[in-house]
Amino acid sequence: MRKYQRYLGVDVSKEHLDIGEYFPDNNQTKYLIRIQNTPSAIENWVKITDLSNALVCMEKTGMYINFLVEGLLKKKISTWVQNALHIKRSLGIVKGKNDKIDAQRIAKYAYRCQDECRLFVPMPEKLYDLNVLYNERKKIKEMIAQLEVPLNETEIFDIKAHQILKNIHTETIEALKKALKSTESQISQIIASDEHLQNLHTLISSVTGVGKETATLFIILTKGFTRFENVKQLACFAGVVPFESSSGKKITGNNISQICHKPLKSILYMCALVNLKTNEDLSAYYHKKRKEGKKHKVVINAVCNKILQRIWAVVAQNKPFEKKIVQFEKFESVKKKIKNSQKEQENKNKKLD
Repeated sequence: MRKYQRYLGVDVSKEHLDIGEYFPDNNQTKYLIRIQNTPSAIENWVKITDLSNALVCMEKTGMYINFLVEGLLKKKISTWVQNALHIKRSLGIVKGKNDKIDAQRIAKYAYRCQDECRLFVPMPEKLYDLNVLYNERKKIKEMIAQLEVPLNETEIFDIKAHQILKNIHTETIEALKKALKSTESQISQIIASDEHLQNLHTLISSVTGVGKETATLFIILTKGFTRFENVKQLACFAGVVPFESSSGKKITGNNISQICHKPLKSILYMCALVNLKTNEDLSAYYHKKRKEGKKHKVVINAVCNKILQRIWAVVAQNKPFEKKIVQFEKFESVKKKIKNSQKEQENKNKKLD
């Protein structure tokens, strides 16, 4: 582990950057300066400050950190971008806050947790473009749904309002759909232009239940499967791993943590539901566990975990997934059995009549 001489914390906002420093010798923090969040102001600050053997830590605040990170990396300064929740929970009981205090607390965190430091590595250009296009695609789809849903509903229940909305939104919806097609086309072109990305996309989408969109998201979130060291880390990130919850004699069982990447978890859930409609081994596993008395949520989470392991395996082995067809009896809940028996009885009554 590298030892640094200076530990700086930066509280990032849209307009300015507050910078604090921690001094290990006397266990004191000091507020240094506030500068504008612009490339020129950051460049001037880096020039007049000795950061040759410094660790600069900041919270991950989306695009607002871009100027600072770019300016630091140009000068090859050690840059640590950490999850804001991670820093917050490490501080213990905290009373009051402002930008100046937050900068000093981040600096103190950088010193105390430097053994966990992961220096910032910029995302490759094509993955960065994929990430931007994928997020934009999601926004466009949401906007189309926001306009189309009320338009379709008024067509049934309020014809007059439907005509008014149709005149207003028809051109907008058509333009958004064109933008969506263009975005999807650009995503496909980026993947097709890179042999490694194309191979990853093909391998991931070979797993049953995993579509092209899901494969693209996996490539982005894992940075081309370089972000995580093993499948357990990825499973924790996706929120499909149960953790023990006990204290003394009190044992509340294994629970799923809510601290996870929820969009990825929801997509894995949809992949699991697709698998249940097949006659393959994961569907057989689900129905077997349900017959054993396991709850639906518990088993479906296990299926999500298995899908994740298969995605990791096909990438690690560089081999497409081979489907396994299995013969099995489907699990029927008590409610389904009652409904089926009622239908059978109704059919018998109709025949008698």
